[in-house]
Amino acid sequence: LSAVYEGDNYSYDKINLRANVTYNEKEEELFLKFLPRGSIDLVNAKVNMKAISDPIEVPTVKMDFNPFDFNIEHTNVNIGKSDFSLQGRLSNIMPYFKGDSILRGEFNFDSRFTDIGALMALTSADTAEEEAPDAGKTGKGAAEDKQVDGAEDKPQPFLVPKNTDITLHANIDKAVMMQFFADTLSSLKGDIQVIDSKLIMDGLRFSSPLTAMQLTAIYRSVRPDHLYAYLDFHLLHIEVQDLLSAIPPLQEFMPMLGSFRGKGEFHLGAEVYMWDDYSIKIPTLRGAASINASEITLMDGEMFTQMLDEMGKIGGMKAKNLFKNFIFDPAKGVKFDTLSAAFVPFRDEIPVHPFLLSVDTYKSVLGGHHSIDMNYAYTLSLVESPLPFRMSIEVADKGKGAEFSKFK
Repeated sequence: LSAVYEGDNYSYDKINLRANVTYNEKEEELFLKFLPRGSIDLVNAKVNMKAISDPIEVPTVKMDFNPFDFNIEHTNVNIGKSDFSLQGRLSNIMPYFKGDSILRGEFNFDSRFTDIGALMALTSADTAEEEAPDAGKTGKGAAEDKQVDGAEDKPQPFLVPKNTDITLHANIDKAVMMQFFADTLSSLKGDIQVIDSKLIMDGLRFSSPLTAMQLTAIYRSVRPDHLYAYLDFHLLHIEVQDLLSAIPPLQEFMPMLGSFRGKGEFHLGAEVYMWDDYSIKIPTLRGAASINASEITLMDGEMFTQMLDEMGKIGGMKAKNLFKNFIFDPAKGVKFDTLSAAFVPFRDEIPVHPFLLSVDTYKSVLGGHHSIDMNYAYTLSLVESPLPFRMSIEVADKGKGAEFSKFK
């Protein structure tokens, strides 16, 4: 059986529908006057809608319904590249449409492959959290401004639906979310909740070809061009260079990580506001990040070559050669047995808390700050070594190369 309604095509191979309808003459809305109850068993349904580029295929649907609840025993859905099955309950349907309550739901979401970005675009709300329900629908204002700028062809951000409390218990074999992750994710498990205009991911675990990850996040669409995100992100045993390629935004607000080579454990906690293309509004950035690693190398040949020359002026060639052989090798970088460092991104500055670097019998402390434009200022102090003295050096780069202001 097939049908066409206002340009949209609907078809199915088999339907088993048992239902009765109660007429409520007290309701003013036509939709609310008819109160159906029953069950439906649908096979091989297909939907082609003008508003959705990809056809929707529903191999099976088995559910019962009444004016207040949909109890979904089982359903399979294919949309574009995504496939998933749902099992659970949607409640408060009648009160939600009357504006008396929020729409509630809890579902098991199982999938072999999910294009997360595509599903978010499909379920995005019409208006943001602080927009009026009719925002952008008049001939003047925001919508018209966007059309003037040619923004109608620009991908729009995800706007979290309002007046909902829906939880998905996700179990996804493979997923892509190209807005934030360059690689395909696998074994994604955890809870995803849409509640009170917030998208919440609670302890979501997943893997990439590079490492295992855990993410807790809160996302709010305050306005289309003012998106809020809180992140608690944990990555286990990852190559630092792979970390930057896997999460491209890190290169923008933690550029100093590009100087490290080796594997470590990375933890990031941050909150930030973003533009409608998810690029970071630097002045709003607040956060803290840490990296713990063993056998890691810090690469910056020019800076360390100059540092060696400064050390030679004070400690003589013997001290310079000792440092070159055991700590600062400009050709190979600085190799450390252990590294435990904490960064605190704030606006366009990244303060680096003093942390201990250890290699053989040498221990030094490094602290300072970096900026988004790669200017920096650090103090490196040698606090323990076979040498009969301690020393420290201050190094800074304000866009003209490394300069050593103090050495003692």
